[in-house]
Amino acid sequence: MRTEDLERPTVPVTYARLVLEAAAAHGVRSETVLKAAGLDPHVIDDPNERMSVLEIALVADQAMRLTGEPAIGYEIALSSSVTSHGIMGFGMMTSSSLRDAIQLGIEFMHLRVPVLSAELRIEGDTAAVSVVETMPLGEFRQTLF
Repeated sequence: MRTEDLERPTVPVTYARLVLEAAAAHGVRSETVLKAAGLDPHVIDDPNERMSVLEIALVADQAMRLTGEPAIGYEIALSSSVTSHGIMGFGMMTSSSLRDAIQLGIEFMHLRVPVLSAELRIEGDTAAVSVVETMPLGEFRQTLF
């Protein structure tokens, strides 16, 4: 990913909504987070809209700051469902095996979260998915990992 790609609207607004739901669980209103990130509160109104990686990172960073919860990224991941990932999630749900579902998610991960990539490793009866950043994320890394 190139630096200029960070400003292109490629990330579904669904991910911002997940962040805002996590912030709301800590008593912080969506409007407060979005305004702190320098965004119009109506940016999340259209579920088909897309945001830039930078905008999503700013929303997540402000949610972490305003809630005082350094592990909000984990909360977001734990509260999301496979359907949170749109058509990719539905594809994963209809996969013939867990392995196929994981591989599908890995193959198309860059379309949903372009700053991350993943790899599936299998050794005997143990499987692990490693997620890495495709470019330095700096201060925003904490909200993703």
